[in-house]
Parts: sequence; C-alpha cells; structure tokens
Amino acid sequence: MEELTILQEKFQSLMMQYQSEYENTQSMREYASSTFLGQSALLTQSATSSGECANQCLENSKCTGATFFPSVQSCQLRAGEGRPQPQPQPGGEEIALVRRWTLLKQINSELINTYQAIQAILPQIRDKQAVNEKHITEQNTTLTALLKEQAFLDRQLAISNTIDQQSEDSTMLIDKYALQYFLLGVGAMILGWKIAS
Repeated sequence: MEELTILQEKFQSLMMQYQSEYENTQSMREYASSTFLGQSALLTQSATSSGECANQCLENSKCTGATFFPSVQSCQLRAGEGRPQPQPQPGGEEIALVRRWTLLKQINSELINTYQAIQAILPQIRDKQAVNEKHITEQNTTLTALLKEQAFLDRQLAISNTIDQQSEDSTMLIDKYALQYFLLGVGAMILGWKIAS
C-alpha cells in the first residue's frame, strides 16, 4: 500500500509538471545551473548568449537540447532524449536548454510508466481489500488520454523535424542555384574577355 501511495504521488507530481510545461509556449526551456546531456553530442559552437545557443539548437533538426557555457561563450548541441541535470555545486553558470516538445514527450513517457507501475500493484491490493471500480475506470481513462497525448507529441515532433528539414533542403537548393548563377556569370565574363581580346 505504501508503494502505491508513493507511485500515486509521483504520478500527481508528473501531471503538475506536465501541465506547467504544456502551458509554457516557449520553443526552448531554460534551466539555470544545469546541463543537458541528451544521448549524443552533435557539435560545439561559439555563442554569446543562451538565446543564441537556443537558436542554434532550433536551426538543427537533430538537436533536442543544448548547454550554454557563458564563461567560455560556447554552446554544446545534443541529440536524443535527455533531461536537464542540475550542477552538483550551487552557483554553476551553465544553462541547459531543452526543446519543448522533447520535454513534454519525456514527461508523458514517465507518466505512462508510472501509471503502468500503479496498474501492476493494483491486483495485489485487490486481494487485500476491495478497490473502488470508479477509481479503476478513472485510471484507464487517464492511460487512454496519456497514450493519445503521446501520439500527438510524436506527430508534433515529426512535423517540427519535417519543417526543419524542408527549411534546410530549400536553403541548400537556393545555395546550389546561387552557385550555378555565379559560375555562369564568371564564365560569361571570361568569354567576354576572350572575345574582346
């Protein structure tokens, strides 16, 4: 019974965090005195502010989070799931930056895992005491809503990544055509010089 209470408290805490993050409309969330580890490093670039670092992450379709290091003015971009990790010593100046949809998806996954842990414990409790059927129905409704939300977040991440990729592709296409026009112009100049001489 104590384990169930702990899991229910964790579930409620995650729901409050989820609600808070959902209401936050910023595309990147900042965490002072923290780093973002992710699953793999993408690259490290110079940056003069956390806002510039956040923009670098948003411009890279693989970036899910970054860490801005003010003392050396650098921005480390990372890919994959991760959470902001508070610095062990207070007063650290690093700033973790996490994409909003990535963070929501992670909290959603934690909610589903916690819910499933609660469901695994309930049969043990049913043997010891009667469980309110209304409570079970509410729990099943909650899981259904969380699974729908997970699918929604997956779609949002896919849309975001598609937009980033299309933007990257169109920029590359524009650069390709600009180079072709430049080379044609240079060729025409050389041809003009040969004809003039």
